[in-house]
Amino acid sequence: MKFILIFLLFSILSISAKNLESKIYYGDYVDISFAPYQVEIFLDYLPNCGGSLLSETFVLTAAHCTESDKNPKSYSIGVGTRRILDIVMFNIKVIKIIDHPEYDKTTVFSDFSLFQMEKVKKFPKSAAFVKLPNKDDVLKTGEIMNIAGFGRTENGVTIFLKGGSIPIYDQEKCKELFGHLEKTMICAGYEKPMSTGSCFGDSGSGLVRRSDGKIFGVTSFIFSEKCSTHPAVYSKVTAVLDWINEIVFKDH
Repeated sequence: MKFILIFLLFSILSISAKNLESKIYYGDYVDISFAPYQVEIFLDYLPNCGGSLLSETFVLTAAHCTESDKNPKSYSIGVGTRRILDIVMFNIKVIKIIDHPEYDKTTVFSDFSLFQMEKVKKFPKSAAFVKLPNKDDVLKTGEIMNIAGFGRTENGVTIFLKGGSIPIYDQEKCKELFGHLEKTMICAGYEKPMSTGSCFGDSGSGLVRRSDGKIFGVTSFIFSEKCSTHPAVYSKVTAVLDWINEIVFKDH
């Protein structure tokens, strides 16, 4: 059954890959070393969301990624490679899903989830854990952040990891654009056509500061179907550090 699903996934991605162009509006094809913490979360062996490795057994992602199915047995985590078909062949089972207790699907408040994976004997050498920020770490408007994922491109889906760099967007201007912005949310990206930015399928992936590799955001939602004409909104990791540390690092 798994082989059949992998074959179907390969067929779907291969059809979309035929239309890929060298000019990439939403970023560039990158090696896994660009974002070694990047994972792909599969739901019934099909790509669902992105996420970031916190440890060998925990991944940080978005809570809205699990709205359609809360059964951990339905999910698996692909780690350590830039090619999505390789990820399908090597993935780790999920044994527990922990949504943030204050997550609200209506307001998308506290859009965080922790996926606990089974411990494997051999972890990919190409994978690495993302760094957590300190509570008092502050982002400045214009500061450069890295994003990565297997989400939608201007030509459809992608079979290779894509990544890019975007600036922190002015938060007051973001409030004006969208009418409301929670204090636990961050705007990042550009307000111009054909710009790098997070898109559908990138939900749950990290917003990581380029200068020190610390994760400050989890991709939550976008306001434009074209993805490149508005900044995206990310859930602020510094707001939930106590929750993360209590669950992930309680025995350390």
